[in-house]
Amino acid sequence: SFPPPRRSPRRNTSVGAGQLLHRRVSVGTGSEIECDVVVTATGLKLVQSPGNIEISVDGTPMKLREHVTYRGAMLNDVPNLVHTLGYLNIAWTLRAELMYKWTCRLLNHMRAKGATVAVPRLRPEEVSAPRRRLVEGFTPTYFLRALDGFARQLPSRSAADPWQIHIQDHFKDKVQLAAPLDDGVLHYH
Repeated sequence: SFPPPRRSPRRNTSVGAGQLLHRRVSVGTGSEIECDVVVTATGLKLVQSPGNIEISVDGTPMKLREHVTYRGAMLNDVPNLVHTLGYLNIAWTLRAELMYKWTCRLLNHMRAKGATVAVPRLRPEEVSAPRRRLVEGFTPTYFLRALDGFARQLPSRSAADPWQIHIQDHFKDKVQLAAPLDDGVLHYH
């Protein structure tokens, strides 16, 4: 049997650079902090585009911030590019699996139509629709620090389907990604 956990006041301490010792951390000032748990982090660095690659359409470099996400899978006016952005508050792979299945469904649909290109296009009434940040509602400090400035580089989203992304709601995402592929927004040729 294990002894009962000792009760101690909960506190979170940020020590910056320090040295790990047995059951304590030595900080730069020479003092030591006794601890039960140490979480180390090297920081989060977000890249400007998927995989930090340069994306161009017909030789013209693409700026993500000038595009709107289609179902959180593609970008308007960018043909044949499917990207995966996993969930932030639940398992990343849950959304990655949805995206994998959606992409296979899209490829099979394209094959059945005899198409080699699929590109989402904003409808005239959607061109001037209000835009929202791609990621909202995820507020851990490490993420907000990394996101500062970077958010201006990300594509936007709209409040209405199919330009909405349910990045924090797996069940809404499943419904959205099961929608018909002939929706008047995805164009094939």
